[in-house]
Amino acid sequence: MARKSASRDRILRWGEQSSLEIKTLDRQLPVIIPIGSVESHGDHLPVGCDTIAAARLARDACARTGAVLAPSVAYGVIPAGEHDGDVPISINAFTAYVCSVVEGFYKNGFRKIILVNGHGGNIDALESVCAEALEKHDDIKITNYEWWRYQIPKEWDAVINEGSHADRGETGFMLAVRPDLVEMNHARDSNGPKIMTWYYQQGSGVDGHPTQATISEGKKIYRIVLNKLVKLAMIAKVDKTRFI
Repeated sequence: MARKSASRDRILRWGEQSSLEIKTLDRQLPVIIPIGSVESHGDHLPVGCDTIAAARLARDACARTGAVLAPSVAYGVIPAGEHDGDVPISINAFTAYVCSVVEGFYKNGFRKIILVNGHGGNIDALESVCAEALEKHDDIKITNYEWWRYQIPKEWDAVINEGSHADRGETGFMLAVRPDLVEMNHARDSNGPKIMTWYYQQGSGVDGHPTQATISEGKKIYRIVLNKLVKLAMIAKVDKTRFI
């Protein structure tokens, strides 16, 4: 039976293509790379929460735009593994790895790259990845999309960023995309200081009020951030200039 270049849901998944099929892909298509981490998000969310969120956003954006869905980068920058389930990766190792991934797509002829980041600890590293790619290649378009802070409407910013980790916004987001993985009966509120050291000191992996999260609010948040990503991907398809 002949293989199809797109899956049944019409998403062009890089990892499901043969070398022959990849050879025939339109090089003007953007490549969307989901990036997350493996770390504690309290007792109510899965440790792969960041990757799950980024992968869902990337998948749905590819379905709506025809962009290429890259395999996820599932591990992210965590300086110390203080909680059960944490898989710590150093910033240097992570930066070098993602730079290599980007370079791999570039060598395959793709010049439009969107990094969909689900983990705050990756921000500095991914900014370095983008800067290095832009310095190395005059013809590349690359940017880092962080769902919780990319052009968020003011009326929703206070909800999405109510805390700083596993909070009302992030919990609502997960209720919208993977409710089967959310254990609201285990959610506990926390009010840590607005610095990342709270994550390692308090032992909860939570900053904010996840008990206030609802699936209806999460779906509204998801629609907002997905539409922003779709718009970015569509710009990448037609724009001849860098869109970072």
